[in-house]
Amino acid sequence: MKKVILLFCVTFITGCLSDQNNTTDINTNLNGTWLVTTIDDTPVIADSMATLVFNTDELRLSGSTGCNLVNTGYKLDNDMIELGMAATTLKMCPPALMEQEQRFIKALEKVARLSITNDLLILQDNADNELFRATKQP
Repeated sequence: MKKVILLFCVTFITGCLSDQNNTTDINTNLNGTWLVTTIDDTPVIADSMATLVFNTDELRLSGSTGCNLVNTGYKLDNDMIELGMAATTLKMCPPALMEQEQRFIKALEKVARLSITNDLLILQDNADNELFRATKQP
């Protein structure tokens, strides 16, 4: 019986540490600037420089919609991410960039999951619908 309890404890602790290491790995890979290539499966406007910039030390997300700047905090738990209310600057841009900005902000409000494969970041909603696709910048 003691062996069964010991085995359970070791398995439980190993599982907890594994989850913690997974969050650490995601956090390490997440840090930095990501160039957004699609929002809701729609390509961003060429040369609009829509970005997501993760600062994992401060748990902050900033970036650009291609028109205005955006800034918020976040919480990360393995592949689950919770974003705070985003603040944006308020300059006017051409209509196409303003439409892209609206899609960006609406998609940002729905982000719940993330995955990183090599230099590709995918942000998804709770139903695993892809919201953002972005590539890591040097």
